[in-house]
Amino acid sequence: MHMTETKSRRQRAIADLLRSNAAASQEWLVARLAGLGFSATQATISRDLEQLGAVKLRRNGTISYALPAEAAPGLDL
Repeated sequence: MHMTETKSRRQRAIADLLRSNAAASQEWLVARLAGLGFSATQATISRDLEQLGAVKLRRNGTISYALPAEAAPGLDL
């Protein structure tokens, strides 16, 4: 599998995880991705989150990652 295809699949998986779970840490994402068959380091996840435009925000007193559209519902980011 080509490296960029692997990266694209991993980033889609991260986006799916962020949409369906409160991801409080990059380590949590590393563990969940491993369960889905992706091998990635925390540094890789950090770069992926930046490229996806993910932000950290407080939800119900808990800090978690979110994609831009979830961080600002109704805005076209």
